[in-house]
Amino acid sequence: MPISDNTLIGIYSDKHLTTLETWSITNDEKVLYTKVINSKDNKWSASRSMTGDVVGKCGSK
Repeated sequence: MPISDNTLIGIYSDKHLTTLETWSITNDEKVLYTKVINSKDNKWSASRSMTGDVVGKCGSK
């Protein structure tokens, strides 16, 4: 689901867990990624994130 020209959010949920991921590209060509997983029993709950440099553009055919 796009929320701006440079940000996407993905979400999945069922009766056991919820996962939320975001990708964003900043105006100064940095990429930001986050992922959060929440589970009812906390066995699979986790979070992660990363940052990086945008080094090129994807081509389309």
